[in-house]
Amino acid sequence: IDLDLAAYHGMMLNYSLRGQVEKAETFLFDDIMAAHKPNRNSFTMLIDAYARCSSKDVGEKAMKTLNKMRELHAAGNKELAPDDVTYASVIRCKMKNGKLSSIRDMTEFEKFLMMRELQIESWPFRHQESYLEASVVDRTK
Repeated sequence: IDLDLAAYHGMMLNYSLRGQVEKAETFLFDDIMAAHKPNRNSFTMLIDAYARCSSKDVGEKAMKTLNKMRELHAAGNKELAPDDVTYASVIRCKMKNGKLSSIRDMTEFEKFLMMRELQIESWPFRHQESYLEASVVDRTK
């Protein structure tokens, strides 16, 4: 069967939603990479699948996948440049087994350390935080 990349992404999403992370990994690294040139969405979907599972090493797996993505991007696959969605998914994975229950609970210093570890210059949740702050109703009046 000759599937296009969107069909492969549909399969990955299916594996992700069902908690079948190993199948999603195999599907990306064996099937998709053999038949198509994966893009940013391919890798971000796998990282998001890690965030949905209960494994203790999801942070490490997310970083390994991010580094593979960067490696392929540096080798010439321009469609693999990580974006804010990719980085946000990696951060969710890294926080999964951490002591903080929410990204909103992070101090500015913790955010800085995370950004430094991920080698990014801006916080990927900045638009969500602005929205959340604007939607808070002041009930003291």
